[in-house]
Amino acid sequence: MKLLVLNGSPHAGEGNTAALTAELLKPWREAGGEVAERYLARMDIRPCIAEARCLVGEPCPIKDEVDSIHREMRSADALVLASPVYVFSVTAQLKAFLDRSMSLLHRPEMTGKHAVAVATSAGMGEQETARYLGACCEMMGYNLVGELAGVFMVYTRPNDRDSLFAKAQRLGEELVEAVREKRKYPKLGIHAAKHRFLRDLIQRNRKLFKGDYAYWKERGWLETRWPPKGEY
Repeated sequence: MKLLVLNGSPHAGEGNTAALTAELLKPWREAGGEVAERYLARMDIRPCIAEARCLVGEPCPIKDEVDSIHREMRSADALVLASPVYVFSVTAQLKAFLDRSMSLLHRPEMTGKHAVAVATSAGMGEQETARYLGACCEMMGYNLVGELAGVFMVYTRPNDRDSLFAKAQRLGEELVEAVREKRKYPKLGIHAAKHRFLRDLIQRNRKLFKGDYAYWKERGWLETRWPPKGEY
């Protein structure tokens, strides 16, 4: 089993987000799983320039490390998407990566894989940020095992560290079991709404979103309601 961790914190492996994520990873490591941690702030990830070539089905004109991360996502069994809260949302580094990953949200290649969303804050916005990250994972096709959000500061006063670490351990254990058992986590209302939105968007813009249209048509998703063929 391989787990990919994408951490959007500029503190990389020494910040609050990394400390909390480390607890989540313990059950995976104990189960003998492989872990690849990528700190986006230390990678060459440039902002989207909105040429929409990825939606047409052409290569992105920006040559950086985004494609290599996408390849790792495709080869991994599970994903942990993590960020501290900066100005009520994810960091600029993670947001840039998500913007560059729009084709994965339009064409959910990660169907059948599993994910966990992690967000930390000094006291505000962690729940909303975790939900945002979780929604991104679901749009890519991941089964969202859970969201881990909490007020957590390594260098300041004590807080709910013990209970948060215990929750991280339990969620990490469930992630291991989910991958082993190929569990599904259907949220039919959310998935159906996303399916309808994307289906209608791609149909209306099929001349522009040529890559998306071909992907959905091949799978029979344009002609179905819920659940679509292929169980995305």
